[in-house]
Amino acid sequence: VGWAGQRSVHFSDLELLREVMDDLGDEVEWVFLGETPVFARESGRQVESLSMVPIQQYPAQLASLNLDLALAPLSLNRFNEAKSDIRLLHYGALGYPVVATDIAPHREAPVKRVANHVGAWVTAIRERIYDLDAAEREGEALRKWVYEKRSIDVWIARYASVWLGRVHEERN
Repeated sequence: VGWAGQRSVHFSDLELLREVMDDLGDEVEWVFLGETPVFARESGRQVESLSMVPIQQYPAQLASLNLDLALAPLSLNRFNEAKSDIRLLHYGALGYPVVATDIAPHREAPVKRVANHVGAWVTAIRERIYDLDAAEREGEALRKWVYEKRSIDVWIARYASVWLGRVHEERN
């Protein structure tokens, strides 16, 4: 189960994971790309930490994690409500299933959205790590959504329609 990002930027977003990790104990092997929260290194946890790489190497590094499940926690605040869903796009391009905070940037994507309550996160993670076939199907659904609804080709056509008056056909 993994997360990618900079701890210093996402400090408040990761606070929930401390208790989630406590509840899951040794059921999960955790992978952090970028910066690993200090609490994640507490004894008894299986944690793999990888340093952030230059942006040109990031897609390959994220793909090399070979995650069974990716996490996208966000604390509930105005800044996060206004964010893009870029993290879901990264995970989805790789076919990783995702458990994410139920917040505006995550509401269009086919991911498991949960409230920021430890029990909800633990349940959602367990459901996926103990049924990897179902999790894989969720990851494939997200990958399909990313390429059909959020690819650059789709968005260029939308921008051309709005800015240049060119008609485009919506893909289903």
